[in-house]
Amino acid sequence: MGDGLVVLDSERRLIGINPEAERLIGQAAESALGYTLEEILPEKSFLETILPAFVEVRTWTLRGLAWQTPQGRSVHADLSISPLMGGEGEPSGWVLIIRDMTPVKNLEEEVRRADRLAMMGTIAAGLAHEIKNPLSGIKGAAQLIQRSATEPVTGQYLDIIIRESERVDRLISDLLMFARPKPVNHRPCNINEVLSNLLTLEEKNLAEGKILVMREFDPSLPPVLADPEQLTQVFLNFVKNSVEAMPEGGRLVVRS
Repeated sequence: MGDGLVVLDSERRLIGINPEAERLIGQAAESALGYTLEEILPEKSFLETILPAFVEVRTWTLRGLAWQTPQGRSVHADLSISPLMGGEGEPSGWVLIIRDMTPVKNLEEEVRRADRLAMMGTIAAGLAHEIKNPLSGIKGAAQLIQRSATEPVTGQYLDIIIRESERVDRLISDLLMFARPKPVNHRPCNINEVLSNLLTLEEKNLAEGKILVMREFDPSLPPVLADPEQLTQVFLNFVKNSVEAMPEGGRLVVRS
């Protein structure tokens, strides 16, 4: 049987158990046969749920039960309890059929977790948009004040405001990309060309950081199927991390 099968006598002592039931209750037949249900399943809350089913002589179906095996494994199951009728019309024992619902329960939890993540993504996207608008205002105001600033110290402070505003803006853009990722646009592209264009764009920042760039591109590199925009973003992060790791300047080798 695919389901667990347990047979009890009139005193609820175990007289039969199949391998699936052994797995679900975490007890081998050798250590379970002859013991009462209360001794095999010591969890009080679980027993309080199922014991009333033995009072009335009829079939009971209990859904959504949960217990923990002696090995610490959590089990979610549906349980059917049916009387075994004797010759005098009295129950001579009971048959328990246990259907393991743990995989279904885990799948439901995964779906709920995915729903929560989707909701968090929607909230994050909304917050990001709300933050970007005033952030643009802060940066724009700082740039306007910077034009008329006469004291060097004021200019330095305004540079910090503008630079940090741009940094926060980049972080929010990354958050938006994570919350609502753009569809991947795969097409043949030349990695050397992607790297070369990126380094050209970052040429000024690299020069200001006293970074000497060495390009060692393999001209025989074949085209690859990829999204050049996302590759550019990945390589840009590598370059920025490298620059931050060399505050006094240094040498950046870009090799393909």
